[in-house]
Amino acid sequence: NDLDDIVSSKDGGKLPHPKRLLHFLAPKIPAIKHSPDVNLRIRSAKSNIDCGVAACIISTLAQACERYDQASLRQPSTAGKGGGASSSAPDVTTDRRFEQLVECILSGVNVRKRKREWLSQTLKNENIGGEDRDAADDDDEYDEIQDEANAEESEGLNVRDCCRAAWGLAILGTIHLQKLGGETTVDLFIALSLRVRELLLARVNQLRTGDLFDDITDNDNDEMESPEDRLHSLAEELAEDAATAMWTFACVKACTGLRSASLFQACSSILCQDIVEARRKSQNAAISTVIGGSDVVDRLAQSEQHVGGDDDAEDRGDSHETTHPSSPPSIA
Repeated sequence: NDLDDIVSSKDGGKLPHPKRLLHFLAPKIPAIKHSPDVNLRIRSAKSNIDCGVAACIISTLAQACERYDQASLRQPSTAGKGGGASSSAPDVTTDRRFEQLVECILSGVNVRKRKREWLSQTLKNENIGGEDRDAADDDDEYDEIQDEANAEESEGLNVRDCCRAAWGLAILGTIHLQKLGGETTVDLFIALSLRVRELLLARVNQLRTGDLFDDITDNDNDEMESPEDRLHSLAEELAEDAATAMWTFACVKACTGLRSASLFQACSSILCQDIVEARRKSQNAAISTVIGGSDVVDRLAQSEQHVGGDDDAEDRGDSHETTHPSSPPSIA
């Protein structure tokens, strides 16, 4: 709205460049604020705070650059020229403050770990064929997350922060930069997509077999939510995040050409399944595994009958004993 007011003003005021917004917001992050020198790489960022704020700032800068470019095209001074206005994104992405934001993002996602995971998936798909998938493969994806149970402790970016960071980096055209924050830009996009996939699959596993109230530390409401309502609300939130991830990385593909096939397969599976029914089946399977389809009382009754039958057999054997020596069995 402020940019539109400046454009429509009679004096044709000068548009504020998004770089000014970058220099205003970036130092607000604690890791950047406490850095003694702007040229020093950010390595001590708190993965659960700084990376999320940096992701929000990057998405805000992407939106600001788009609005700035659109407003510049409508400005009379620019419209009178033969050529169009250049994009403001390169001035933002090549600034050292922006690289500091990316370094904060890197504290919330393990790029090298995700790259190894991507290479492993690529080799697996080449061996078995990417199109030869069945329902068992989807179940295997949910089980894969158990191998990295401490994922949320080692990496701090949540699903929505990853989407904000990926969307902002794609819109700003960072794919044309070879490296950002010491990491290859392509590897950063891959790491963000695989991080989102892992978090979504972990939440699916939690809804299927876990405790629905383990993430509640304090409840301000007097009335506790019922387990069924809690399950429906968490399932709805999961579906929203899956749809958001698909939209975000579709934008990433449109801007960069990078595909996120494994993420789209996971999101499609999440959106097509019934979480409530999946949880009911998992609980029934767990009950059958624990008690083996038999009640404890029935087992005790069967045990008593078995012991009583042995005692009766011994009594019958004693009553039928004779003094005749046993003869060897005859061979016909």
